[in-house]
Formats: sequence, structure tokens, C-alpha cells
Amino acid sequence: MRADKPFNDNWFNNTRNMNIANDDIVELLSVATKHQLFQFNRNLYEQIDGVAMGSPLGLLMANGRLGRETRTREQASGFL
Repeated sequence: MRADKPFNDNWFNNTRNMNIANDDIVELLSVATKHQLFQFNRNLYEQIDGVAMGSPLGLLMANGRLGRETRTREQASGFL
């Protein structure tokens, strides 16, 4: 998944007053969503891909994906 807004016109750095390269943002998201460990019933598991349930990052990524999907459908239907 790639949401374009953080990469357009340096949006992320301008709104967050940061200086992070686009490749670094992608790498940070990858580290946060791949090969994460969690414990369930005293057993340790590795979540290979995706965001852990209850993670604040899950809402952020879902909103970005749904926003992009909505814009794509609106543009395709001529709504925008």
C-alpha cells in the first residue's frame, strides 16, 4: 500500500516540521508493520505482515487507504 499524500509537495515534513526523506518514511512504516512479535496464551508469535490489532498505526493506515480508495472512486465516477 502506498498513500500518496505524505509524498506530495513534502507534505509530511511541512505539516510535522520534520526533515525526513520519503524513503525513510517508507522504511519506518515497513519496520513498524513487518515481522512484529506478540504473545498470546504464553506463546510467542511473529506477525509477518500488517499492523497489530489495537495499534494506533492501524487507524492511521486504514484512514489513508480508505481516503485514497474514496478519491479514486470519486474521480472515476466523475464526482470530483
